[in-house]
Amino acid sequence: MNGTHPPLISFLIPVKKVETRPPMLLDCVSSIFENAYSRDNVELLIGIDVDDEVTTEYVKECISDYQDCNITLYFRPPALNFIQNFYEVGYGKSKGDLIWCIGEDVEILTKHYDKKIKSRLEIEKGKECPYIVVGGEGINGLPDGRNQYCNFPLVSKNFVHKGTFFPTKINSWGVDAYFALVFHWFEQIGLNQTVDMKGEIELRHRSHHLGDFEKDELYAKQDERDQEGSPFAIMEEVNTTIEHFYLQIVVHKNNVV
Repeated sequence: MNGTHPPLISFLIPVKKVETRPPMLLDCVSSIFENAYSRDNVELLIGIDVDDEVTTEYVKECISDYQDCNITLYFRPPALNFIQNFYEVGYGKSKGDLIWCIGEDVEILTKHYDKKIKSRLEIEKGKECPYIVVGGEGINGLPDGRNQYCNFPLVSKNFVHKGTFFPTKINSWGVDAYFALVFHWFEQIGLNQTVDMKGEIELRHRSHHLGDFEKDELYAKQDERDQEGSPFAIMEEVNTTIEHFYLQIVVHKNNVV
């Protein structure tokens, strides 16, 4: 964070096999830049499979009206998973203090969201690794009551520098649960890093879970990949991260003493 300016937010958005999915990226990009207090406060990094020419042309068309904005296309070797190294590669190219991993199926509904986040962090500046939870349609759980945590939180780069970013053992869905559980642990040991902005920042998530469209081929493959992974993968990653941070905390306290 620099002076009186809001922190630069890095949006990481993977886009894959657009011919199998409803066209949603333009609405996503527009919502990011049209609702920002200042477009200079945000950067957008869009990840594409290196051999996916159809998606590349589609993305270029969607961002054509925003050539003056901070947008970077980055490419990765083809892989099934939305998450596996898509966000990792994007993170390595990001410049923001806050990392916001979303999908092309997400729209930001709140005007001047970046300014609101900056103001809230000024109030809670004692939190070294803020984990910002937001609200909105389809953001905090499925209709049947499962997954009562934020599906698209913001995570500070400071958290990543001190620990890890995206866990490697989780095949597909579940990273949002991973973050929620790790930061819940912070709360339990008296180091609360959560910044609850559910009533201030709202998103819209379009999903087959919510009946916005039929499950497409890509989502179906993701679900299959989920079944192939270990059912304990999320907790294994949570425990690894907690152990890492616990050791850091103990070492720090000993050094202070």
